[in-house]
Order: sequence, then C-alpha cells, then structure tokens
Amino acid sequence: MNGRAPTQTGFTLVEIMVSMVIGLLLVAGVVALAATGSQGNRQIERQVRQIENGRFAIDVLSDHLHHAGFYGGLYPPVAPMPALPAALPDPCGAATPTFAEDGMRLFLQGLDSPAGDPAGSCLTDADHVDGTDVVTIRRAGTLARTPAYAAGRSALFLQAAAGDYRLDLGTQSNPDADGFGITQSNAAGVQVAAPLRDWQVETFYIAPRTRPVDATPCDGDQSDAGRPIPTLMRLRLAGSAWCAEPLAAGIEMLQVEYGIDTSDNGIPNQFEEQPDNPQEWADVVGLRLYLLARTQQPLGAATDPKTYRMGEGVAGPDGTDDFTPPAGDGHKRHLFTSTVRLANPAGRREKP
Repeated sequence: MNGRAPTQTGFTLVEIMVSMVIGLLLVAGVVALAATGSQGNRQIERQVRQIENGRFAIDVLSDHLHHAGFYGGLYPPVAPMPALPAALPDPCGAATPTFAEDGMRLFLQGLDSPAGDPAGSCLTDADHVDGTDVVTIRRAGTLARTPAYAAGRSALFLQAAAGDYRLDLGTQSNPDADGFGITQSNAAGVQVAAPLRDWQVETFYIAPRTRPVDATPCDGDQSDAGRPIPTLMRLRLAGSAWCAEPLAAGIEMLQVEYGIDTSDNGIPNQFEEQPDNPQEWADVVGLRLYLLARTQQPLGAATDPKTYRMGEGVAGPDGTDDFTPPAGDGHKRHLFTSTVRLANPAGRREKP
C-alpha cells in the first residue's frame, strides 16, 4: 500500500443542486413556449372561425335573396296579381291566404336599424340587437309538391302556371280533383295539374344570443337562451307557426341598402336605406349588404381602432351607419360586403 486515500467519484451536492435548477429552468422555458404556441393557435383558430362564419353568413343571405320573388311558373307581367297594399303588411301575420296575398307583390320588406320590438309578436326586443337591420323575404319553395302532399296540411301553398295562380292552405287541396285546379301543358301538350310549392316567408336579423329568447326555436329545444354572442338568425314560417333558428354566430352588425328601379328596366336607379312606401318596395331589384363579423371570444383587452363604414351614405334615418367598436373589448372584426341582384323581379322587368 502506498498510503494514499482512495479516489472518490460522482457529483457533489452543490453540483446536483445547480443541475436541478438548470433543468427546471429548461422545463419552464419549454412549458412557456408551449403555452405561448397554444395561445397563438387558439387566437388563429378563433380568427379563422370568424372569417368562415362571416363568409357563410353573407353567402346564405345572398342565396336566399337570389330566390326572393320566385313564384314557380307564374309570370307576373301577364298574370293577374293582387294589388299593392295601402300599407306595408305585418311580416308576422297569421298564415292565411289573405296574409300571403297582401305580401305577394312585396317579395322584399325591411326595417332600417329599428329599436324595441321591431316586428311585433314574432320578433321582440329580447331577440334583436338594436340598430341592426331586419330583412324579410317572400317566395315560393323550389321543391315541387304534389296535391297529395299538401292535402290536410295547415300550411300555405302556391300553385301557379304562367298566367294564373292560387295561394291557399294545403287543407284546400283535393288530390282527386287535381289539387288546387291550376293546370299547365306538359311536354306532350297535355293539360296536367301545376305543381304546388310551399309559401315561404323568412326574416333575417341579428340576435344578441346564439339561441332565441322569446321566439319559438325551430328545433323545439327551449332549454336555454344560448351564449351571449351576436348571431345571424332566421325567423321563418314553418307550417302555420313562426320559429327561429341560428345561422352564424359572431355576426355583430347587418346593414342593407336597397336598389330601386324607377325606369322599369331591371336596373336600380337609386339606393335607399328605407324605401318610403309599398310601391318603392315593389320596385326593389337589388341590395348592398354590409355584414360585420367578430371573434366569438375576446383575444385580449385591446381596443379595435377601426371605424367600419356600413354603407355608402345614402339618405336614411341613420346616416352612413358607421360602427365604432367598444373600447377594450378585445375582439377582432372583419367587414363583408356584397351587391346582390334580385334575379326574379329584376329579370321580369328586363326589356329585349
């Protein structure tokens, strides 16, 4: 033996503690990086959903407007049509033939930035965001029905050929007598019963929540009033009753300008926020839509610095409809615009 102490191997307590601290710092950095990435992904996801909902909302609204004034085979320039009502009809009226015929010439009807109860019993203040426009569309359904389908249904149906029509309840349909009695020629030149179509009335508006509060939900679920997120809603005539259904959440503002044809050629000569009388409403052949979508959840506490121009500044009670977001609400927004031609009423006015 040489008398030397044996050599010790391993780490000292100080080295172990330093290593643990370094390891914890590295783990904390990774966790912080992952949390930042996750938060960023959530923000991107919310903004993507905002854009998707906005595009979907304006596409759905535009598509339904394209069908406004569709009356099947009826050709109003040569067909007997009901006279224009002296006053605008109640968009929430009872499902009766008189109610339907009163609105037949008014395939489009709207309210400019109303407050309070904008449409009587079927659309109340609790279900509508004050200052947002309301648009009602009237038309026949695109799906042809048989007299046997309509018989016994307490819903409104339109049966039409080029020069005649009947608008009545399905309970008046008699399958053994060719339905409502309007006939048309088929490809072989034989007179057959004209198809029946559902009479459709749809009102589009912005609601303060994702579920209706006072209106009856179309899906029958009345368990709650949803989340407090502004939502594009549709109120529609379902059989003999009105029901509401959500279309797109996060839609904060809707403004409309109506193109009026004063030359009877299918081209708008002027735009108004609120046509003055039934005749001007009957002369509407196009619209400008302004729809503001926001994220459903705030992305922080920042203030959106933009002012959104929701119109061209045409004459109307609410001016240019500038929208300034609330301070510090943290929502991102995107404005969608579209110009829609009403193909059916405009097309019937075109001159060769």
